[in-house]
Amino acid sequence: MKRASVLLAVVCSSAFATAPDPADVISKQSGLPASEVQGMLANCDANQTSLNFCAWRDQVVAEQKLQDALDEKPATCKTGLEKKITAWKKRRDAKCKKSVEEENGGGSIVPMRIATCEADETDRMTKVIRAKNAMPIDVTMSVADLDKKAHDKGGLQCNQFILPVTSSGYRKETTQAHVLA
Repeated sequence: MKRASVLLAVVCSSAFATAPDPADVISKQSGLPASEVQGMLANCDANQTSLNFCAWRDQVVAEQKLQDALDEKPATCKTGLEKKITAWKKRRDAKCKKSVEEENGGGSIVPMRIATCEADETDRMTKVIRAKNAMPIDVTMSVADLDKKAHDKGGLQCNQFILPVTSSGYRKETTQAHVLA
């Protein structure tokens, strides 16, 4: 009986577990006290450092939403997707860095713009992962058309995920899509 109670408590606590506070995540990664991070996040327009931290917070939130979307998938689908997402993140990060550096040439705004690019791309991927039913994939479709088709058809199955890619610059309209491989 005691064992069952402990098991029930563990199951219930994990079922209602919430994502960590982004300020705590940033505090841990940056080594700054949580109170200092929260101060910067409270006034994003105060200075470039605050802007960078707020963009970083948005990136952390986007990553948490992506993980939530992966956690909603069946185990058979989730395992393969996690491997694909890991590879996709490397490509996303490299593409965002290159695009932002080409557009800005350096400077204090670069970390903020990279974090914003990565958050935007992660939000797009989360929408794709959250899709549920099958649809044919046309790799020449725009993101808007893919989003509409996914919405009209109810989404994608786990073996048919697409990866929107931008042809030039992270803020430009995406002109094609690739199968997430």
